[in-house]
Amino acid sequence: MLQTSLHSVMTEAEYEAARAEVRATYGDSAAEAGARFEQELAKLFYRSGWTQEKLAEKEGKTQSYLGKMLRFGRFLNFSPAGLIPETALTEWRFRKFWDKTEGDERDRFKTVARLLAEDVPGRHKNVAPKIIDHFDDGKWHKVDAIAEKLDMPLADVEQAVSLMISKPKNYKAKCEQRHRGKEVRIFPADRMVSSTELIEKLAPIVKGLEEQGRKNMVTMSVTVVAVLAGQLRKLLDEWTE
Repeated sequence: MLQTSLHSVMTEAEYEAARAEVRATYGDSAAEAGARFEQELAKLFYRSGWTQEKLAEKEGKTQSYLGKMLRFGRFLNFSPAGLIPETALTEWRFRKFWDKTEGDERDRFKTVARLLAEDVPGRHKNVAPKIIDHFDDGKWHKVDAIAEKLDMPLADVEQAVSLMISKPKNYKAKCEQRHRGKEVRIFPADRMVSSTELIEKLAPIVKGLEEQGRKNMVTMSVTVVAVLAGQLRKLLDEWTE
């Protein structure tokens, strides 16, 4: 079996610092940063040297979830020459191939890496441009509905979405996802910030501020205004970085 304790055990402070770095870089959910979030979190779980039970308690997650993520982290640490997993790889996609393998963990990792290298749906089928052409309206769309509308295999659409998120510079659009990747929205990159993205993201903030502005000094919530201002600042930072 592949060893899982090839490093020293992190202290509580070391884990908190590393966790904060992942959160600051990728957000706090896969919906915010796609596959890279899951990858970095899984690698942190592995590097921590902590037990599955301790991680479950720390993260407030089930042991089943931590078991899957720890295995994913070990796989990402397992990188023989030529078998480094793709950037857009998620734990769910890794597990689909893992479930098809047998043997000890190291042999199964080798098989998964080989299967991943042989099966990259959507990459050479111009799936992403077709998705962008039909769905770059800044609205949330279910991934399975996109696949049905375009008459494409769901796996092809999922892979194209992952690539659009992980490698945005390769596409003339900005793609975001939520609900564990089950919904996406796409903004056309026709300028620095598209009018569609401005309307979709600023409208809720403006509405919230207008609602507070109609209240009197007693009923107006300073906390709500501060939250809305923080959301606006975050968008400005995102658009000017």
